[in-house]
Amino acid sequence: MNFTRLTALLPRRTLEDVARVRTAETAEQILSAWTALWHPALVGVAGVMPHWAAAETPPEQPGGHLLLVPPEAEELLPADWLFQAEQAGAVVLRNLRRRDEMVAAALEHRKAARRPSTLTWRPTSWPWGSAT
Repeated sequence: MNFTRLTALLPRRTLEDVARVRTAETAEQILSAWTALWHPALVGVAGVMPHWAAAETPPEQPGGHLLLVPPEAEELLPADWLFQAEQAGAVVLRNLRRRDEMVAAALEHRKAARRPSTLTWRPTSWPWGSAT
């Protein structure tokens, strides 16, 4: 499935609220979800930079999103939103707590979502002679 948006759903409404996290486990989940989406292979497939949304107000049109939903954020989502997101075509990664788990799961979906490259490179000359 192709994804064109990289979104971390976080259990806070503002970035200032993220600074008020009280447990190390919650902080690790939030930081892992945010930084996992910056993996170069994921950014390359999506063609956009990652962003985040508060779990209480998730994207209204989740189709095309790769969504990372840490356990701390999942309980804040509106009822049935995850099901609706998957039905709309979103890739939803949940029940993951550490960055390495999140990156590995996202890269598995990347294999199926690879975009054909629009860049072509043809050498016009080689240091050792003609390219033709």
